[in-house]
Amino acid sequence: MTFFGLCLIGLCTLNIVLALSAIKKRDALGKYFALTSVFAAFSAVSHFLRQLMDSVFAYSVFSSCYFVSMNFMLVFMAVFVRIYTHGLITKKGRVVFWILFGLICVDSVIMFINPFYDIVVTFTGTGATKNEYISHPLYYSHLGLSYVFVGLAILSLVYKIIEVPKEYKLQYVYSGIGIVIIMLVNVLYRTIPGLKSHNYADITLPLYCFCVYIFYWSCYWFSTHGMLNFFKHSVFENVEQIIVLFDRDDKLILYNSRANGFLPAMKLGDSMSKFLQECSIPPVDEYAERGCSFQCVITKDDVETPFRCDYRLLKNNHSKIIGRLFIFFQHGA
Repeated sequence: MTFFGLCLIGLCTLNIVLALSAIKKRDALGKYFALTSVFAAFSAVSHFLRQLMDSVFAYSVFSSCYFVSMNFMLVFMAVFVRIYTHGLITKKGRVVFWILFGLICVDSVIMFINPFYDIVVTFTGTGATKNEYISHPLYYSHLGLSYVFVGLAILSLVYKIIEVPKEYKLQYVYSGIGIVIIMLVNVLYRTIPGLKSHNYADITLPLYCFCVYIFYWSCYWFSTHGMLNFFKHSVFENVEQIIVLFDRDDKLILYNSRANGFLPAMKLGDSMSKFLQECSIPPVDEYAERGCSFQCVITKDDVETPFRCDYRLLKNNHSKIIGRLFIFFQHGA
């Protein structure tokens, strides 16, 4: 088995796993993602099986299965992206979509007829060149329909990228870049002489399968993974409290912007003892398991501000000290 074949099997398995996970969401988004993923897997399977065929007829049959699977993968991908981007569709737009869907269905029927009459493509190669074929006009209409559905998905993503705040753009940029790369590779694959006759055939298929994973990550994991650090930073900078953190060696490693307005000038790497001294904070029990709280008055620019300070000893799961945290609450704030 070739490395390319192993990659297809791996990506096919990944697509099925993601489809099962999405269908459990029990909503339209999960349903159309699952359909996209399943047909991507069907494409991978039919592509892999056709490489094992020595008969031109059998190769043509599995090629038709491959083309039809790609058709419906692209249709369901366009629908998924529209739901994913919360895109609105007008009555005219809905009519246009159903017309395009009807054309895709007709194209799929024609693809299944092709092994018997060679009305779309005629496979002429054998052995190492069995992917060589002669394209007929219906093949170019098939490509045109495919690019239309890919274009619809890209337009939906571009509109969403323009609309959402910059912090959320990456959620849609990753998916958009993935589809654009696939289109560019697909065009190059079909225009560079001799490349399409390579024994591994459509080199864009692994990219389609991997793009399904990008969709899943962007749709279901972006908010909890991709945006996690941003939200942590946003909360850290927007709380009313002053937060100051020292590492296990009592070196200053982090403080929020609110600290600049009340505490004396600090720089990263300052010792905790220097910080306590300059802030006129009484000595604390550095090893207090439950921490401690105390009142203090901090002077900056001849202005005295009363605070309540909570001190916490930070430990990991193995009870090893990893840092020391000070949180200041301004009285009356």
